[in-house]
Amino acid sequence: MSWEHLNFVLHHFQHNLSLLGFDAELLIVDESGLVVGGGAWDEPSPLQDRNLFALGWRPFPAANRAGGASYFEETRAAALVGLAPIEVLGLHLTALAIQPTTAAYAPIGRAPCASCAT
Repeated sequence: MSWEHLNFVLHHFQHNLSLLGFDAELLIVDESGLVVGGGAWDEPSPLQDRNLFALGWRPFPAANRAGGASYFEETRAAALVGLAPIEVLGLHLTALAIQPTTAAYAPIGRAPCASCAT
């Protein structure tokens, strides 16, 4: 599978999610924090080819490599981030689903944190 095909699949998946009312950006990130693929369904990610750790994101939870999906709140991006490991052809990648905290917490009717409240 090529990176172009992977991006097509991610964009198609995001489009379908948006039709269900779930708008999130899907990204593929390597071990160093570099965004190697993904984006919003209707446009490329502004994070493409950027290193999330260099932008101040904290390292992803260790549970990611220990066997499964997880999530965390990334205050630098004001987002709730779901993550899942992708182990393929010796590459250790991570899939991220990034949703603004205001949208992520809207169904439960509360602000995610004092500094994130609108």
